[in-house]
Amino acid sequence: MNSTLTDVLIHLSDAVGNAETLHDIYDAALAGVRQATGVDRAALLLFDDDGVIRFKAWSGLSDNYRAAVEGHTPWAQGAPPPDPLIIEDTTTDAMAAGYRDILAREHIRSLAFVPIISRRQLVGKFMLYRNQPQRFEPGEIAATLTIGYQIGFAVERMRSLKGEEHVRERLTVLTDASERLLTSLNVHAVVDEIVCLAQRVLSADAYAVWRRDGNNWRVAASRDLSKSYTKEVITDDGRSTFSAPLVIEDVSQAARVEHRRAAYAREGIKSLVSIPMSDHGHPSASLVLYYRSHHKPTDLELRVAIALSQIAAAAIRNARLLTEAQEGNRLKDEFLATLSHELRTPLNVILGRTQMLSASRMDETTVAQTAETIARNGLLLARLVDDLLDVSRITLGQVRLDPQTLSLDAVVTTVTSGLEPTARARAITISLEQPDGPIALLADATRLQQVVWNLLTNAIKFTPHGGRVRICIECRAGQAALIVSDNGVGISPEFLPHVFEMFRQAESAKNRRHGGLGLGLSIVRRLVELHGGSVTVESKGSGHGATFTVLLPMPVATASRRDAAGSADAYESMGGS
Repeated sequence: MNSTLTDVLIHLSDAVGNAETLHDIYDAALAGVRQATGVDRAALLLFDDDGVIRFKAWSGLSDNYRAAVEGHTPWAQGAPPPDPLIIEDTTTDAMAAGYRDILAREHIRSLAFVPIISRRQLVGKFMLYRNQPQRFEPGEIAATLTIGYQIGFAVERMRSLKGEEHVRERLTVLTDASERLLTSLNVHAVVDEIVCLAQRVLSADAYAVWRRDGNNWRVAASRDLSKSYTKEVITDDGRSTFSAPLVIEDVSQAARVEHRRAAYAREGIKSLVSIPMSDHGHPSASLVLYYRSHHKPTDLELRVAIALSQIAAAAIRNARLLTEAQEGNRLKDEFLATLSHELRTPLNVILGRTQMLSASRMDETTVAQTAETIARNGLLLARLVDDLLDVSRITLGQVRLDPQTLSLDAVVTTVTSGLEPTARARAITISLEQPDGPIALLADATRLQQVVWNLLTNAIKFTPHGGRVRICIECRAGQAALIVSDNGVGISPEFLPHVFEMFRQAESAKNRRHGGLGLGLSIVRRLVELHGGSVTVESKGSGHGATFTVLLPMPVATASRRDAAGSADAYESMGGS
């Protein structure tokens, strides 16, 4: 040895103590090994996170040589401390057979593998090279082993410190961003910020936030993905990767994503990590990290990804709630504007006609017509007030039903007769299809009549002059069905999900062509649900009319008789006897 091991270790300890980076430690270790052994050339290699051993420091080795042998090791990562391996002559030793050509070009005739150990596990190796066939002295190998133990500990300690520093940096980024995210009012801005944050704190090749849209999942924001990929829509059929945390190291082998392999192949994706964002326990979005080489995320990466997803879920929820609150305030303002208009119109008529009665002499016919006008507008006001009171009672849970046995077709016939004059005035045809026998229900007669009235008046109001309104009553598997359809203005796809929401109207207060407070359909849904039923709406879009379907439970005995009659009819129609 060129220097005593004690001198080398003292110098190495001083260098390691003053090291600011891992590369400072690597260089100090390599210098110590060369000083202790006197070898011509040497190298230090360590296992990376993927379990591949790579050059960290070297002396006197060409780029070609390092590229040819990097990744080769006689030992597996994490193995118990192995013994050093020595090749005294690379031209004759069988262990060098696969690398003789590159060793010859590099003029290496003897070499030694010396393990680097930390916490009693293999973390890397030193390589010692000589230009001539030569034995390595036991003292040289022992010195290198000793340096390996010291460097293994120093590298692990530095990595731990750097890891903690990296964690602090990432947490600082997340903390600084969380305040901005949690106060944002715009869901789209929040989602875009999440993707930007993912780029800063996570080391993936591409990123996306997928959001649930009904029964589908769509990309809400992304980075480094093609447009064709981000425009894809995934149906939530139980096979999606968004509902639970998921780590897939090889998408070509995982059965869970077999249906997505073609898409991943086109995008060059080899691995992915998906972390769901939950809203009250239900996944509403998911942060997905994509890798274009096989990748196994570290515990730190997963913890950061989960922390980011949790912040993102809270931010999206806050933004949605704030947006809904603002929208609710806007709708209430519009409702108040509409209410004032709807109240003012009949009041003005009543006041005007009252003044006419008191200010002039009128014949009996004019007086009767004026009184009829006052009464009609008074009834309109009463109906508006009743709707407001109903909404208040429903909201406070104060609606009480008085159920009694009644006939659905009789209720519908009564309401239809009452609205015939209104429909006739606009040349609207009302057709009624009903079964031969009555359909009995256990329901509140007044409230059921209110449901039918609201549905029919809504259909007539939005059907143009000369249009058609169709009413159908039938029995469906133990339920009474009331279907009201029209060929009117229809409902846009954007407004369709909001049809039954309180204060919601497709027309704004400034652009209203049809009267009303926008409460009728909301009242319909609440009253139908109080009866244990359901109401749905269908429309192919603006100009294509709308169909409302109410389903109400029938008494068990009635439903059984209806089902039996239906079965007998079906049997007879098939030629049974």
